[in-house]
Amino acid sequence: MHTPQKRFVCCFIIFSLLFVKIGKAQESNSTDKASFYEGLRLKYLNRLSEAEEQMQQFANAHPKESVGYFELAKIAIQNKNLPKANLQIKKAIAIDSTNQWYQNLLGDILIEQGSYLEAAKLYASLAQKIKYNDQYLMQASRLYQIEKRYDLALDQLRILIHQNKEENEDLLLQKQELFIKNNQIDSAIVLSEQLVAQHKEEPRYYLLLSELYGVNKKTSEKNKIDELIIKKFPENGMVLLNKISTSLSNHDTLSYIAQIEKIITNKTIAIEDKIAVLVPYLEISKDSASNIRYTQLLCNANSNNFTVYQLLGDLYAMYSNTEEATKAYKKSIQLNPSNYKAWEQLVINTISKETADSLVIYAERAIRLFPNQADLYYFAGIGYAFLDLHANAIRNYNRCLDLIDENKKAMLSEVNASLAESYHELKEFEKSDVHFEESLKWNDKNANALNNYSYYLSIRKERLPYAEKMAKKAIELSPTVGSYQDTYGWIMYQLKNYAKAKQYVMKAIELNYPNADATLYDHLGDIEFQLGNLKEAEENWKKAKEKGMQSEELNYKLKNKRINE
Repeated sequence: MHTPQKRFVCCFIIFSLLFVKIGKAQESNSTDKASFYEGLRLKYLNRLSEAEEQMQQFANAHPKESVGYFELAKIAIQNKNLPKANLQIKKAIAIDSTNQWYQNLLGDILIEQGSYLEAAKLYASLAQKIKYNDQYLMQASRLYQIEKRYDLALDQLRILIHQNKEENEDLLLQKQELFIKNNQIDSAIVLSEQLVAQHKEEPRYYLLLSELYGVNKKTSEKNKIDELIIKKFPENGMVLLNKISTSLSNHDTLSYIAQIEKIITNKTIAIEDKIAVLVPYLEISKDSASNIRYTQLLCNANSNNFTVYQLLGDLYAMYSNTEEATKAYKKSIQLNPSNYKAWEQLVINTISKETADSLVIYAERAIRLFPNQADLYYFAGIGYAFLDLHANAIRNYNRCLDLIDENKKAMLSEVNASLAESYHELKEFEKSDVHFEESLKWNDKNANALNNYSYYLSIRKERLPYAEKMAKKAIELSPTVGSYQDTYGWIMYQLKNYAKAKQYVMKAIELNYPNADATLYDHLGDIEFQLGNLKEAEENWKKAKEKGMQSEELNYKLKNKRINE
């Protein structure tokens, strides 16, 4: 590789050569020479069209001078006209075939045009003419490889290796790679054996030789070298990874599991590789204690790595251990506060009414760090809604809507449905209905929005036929959700179709049994009363009371054995 100083020297030589050539070009014709310099000046100012015109004028006046075509080629490159650049530089080379700089430029143009084989031949030819030719040989070899002419690539590499009197490990490895690509496995094995002999403490050469023995079906040789590798490098990370990779490839689960702990506690193996080894086990193992143990070992061995604690948190979250998941996510965040994924999972992990305080705290902290993440505002809104702070919930939901891309229709539907819920709780029913309609505009199969919207209309006794249509669709989408059956039953109750109402509410209780909530029994009690079944009505109202319902209306029904109409 040229150093900046060498490049400066090269540039100086190029311009010196140019000036000499121009000086020789009809020195008496100063007007034509002026057009060359004017072309250079205009090119420097990036006035390429004018520069080309001036340089073409010079070339026309001096058709046997190569430098004009050289400059025209460079102008064509700046104009991104590679075919024209190719044509112009070949004109320059036709006049002066010995100029190395012209040949270099042609090579660059050919590569840009994707003419790799022609470029390879050019560099191979240059290598034969130039004394210090390593760069050309390497470039020719690389380009022949792109064209899958591995035999020709090997020829260039052999010359390069021969010229380097001292052993060059990189070149030998490239040669070996070419042998493999050219399906010369025996030759690759010979070279690999040579590398092993020369580098007896370097495990990667042993591993490569083992792989080649396997490819060439030399089972005996492979077994011997594998035994030697394990004996010679028992704690080497590369060797351990190779061994466990072989176990996975061979679907040898027992061997794979037996090696996991050694891998994840090895200090020389990169954390990414350790995770790549552990994750397949976590995916197939149903032993939660073992999964936690291995992941905890990984954390202990890499206590400053935030990724492993995030993995541990994900595992605890999967096993519904909210407390331990929270600890792990907080540790991950402590190690890397800008790790959004850990923040997001920490917030998601606390989405419940019982942990609403923590949900709001974590979501608000995360928002300060990631103010443009829509999800965080949605989660914060959920937390505030759990706390019955619906004005705050609405503020966060609206901010979330401001940030959501319109392509995320499902999320737009969910956020609007949540807004509708909060407006309903604030008894702003008109706004609630608007957002339910908006929710269904984005996703008309949002069963939860269909159910809740229809239920709220039913308890307000508004637009009952429309509510019945939505509730029926919700049931069709999710027939096993008990609350949806109850909603449809309650709409039937409001429409005074008590027999049908009883059918659907009882179905709701059946689907939720034995955990059917108090509201279902309260509804069934009201239906039984309307059907004249006073004893059954009282029994269901009592069940609602036993289930924890506290309301003046229920107390009235139990005391007076009738509905307060």
